[in-house]
Amino acid sequence: MNPSSAMVPSRRERKKQATREQIVAAALTLFQKSGYEKTGMEQIAEAADIAKATLYHYFPVKEAILDQFIHGAFRQKNPARIKKLKHLSDTAARILSLMSELMAGVSSQKEIFEKFLVYRVKTMISLSRENDKNNGLRELGSSVIALGQKSGELRADLPPEIALDWFEFAFIAVARRFYLDPGGFCLEEAVEPCLDLLLRGIKN
Repeated sequence: MNPSSAMVPSRRERKKQATREQIVAAALTLFQKSGYEKTGMEQIAEAADIAKATLYHYFPVKEAILDQFIHGAFRQKNPARIKKLKHLSDTAARILSLMSELMAGVSSQKEIFEKFLVYRVKTMISLSRENDKNNGLRELGSSVIALGQKSGELRADLPPEIALDWFEFAFIAVARRFYLDPGGFCLEEAVEPCLDLLLRGIKN
């Protein structure tokens, strides 16, 4: 068998992916038309022209649809972001650059990202890592960590999952400060303590 053929999704996988995309597209249309809170799973199933049971098979809760959409958007933009990271001087500069770009997205779609971030926290503490392979945010974190380890700036003895958890929680902590005080939010002031903890821990 040609080794490259193993990389090609099967017909069944392509069909499943097409169904996921169909559901996400239908849900986003409804979110924009009726608002996130007023859109129910039954409406999404009807708009996607699938059975409600099928919808729940792919997405157990409405937030999971949002999670799929946002990580899909991440993955589309990540190649350009990762290319940019390679030209920055150090880990601190890379994280600040990423946080700046990501928070611009958060501030432009506050309601959507608030639901997404709450769902991400629930997913992380549920001990389930089912969706991590498609997690666009952790893909960015992997690049930041790999570049820092390659230069010798970051320690290489930690399990990757622990380092990635710290990176994702740092983003959530910065976003939380924005939601607590949108008018007084300053990116640099929010990122600095998170960055210090991320890079140096809490040792005095």
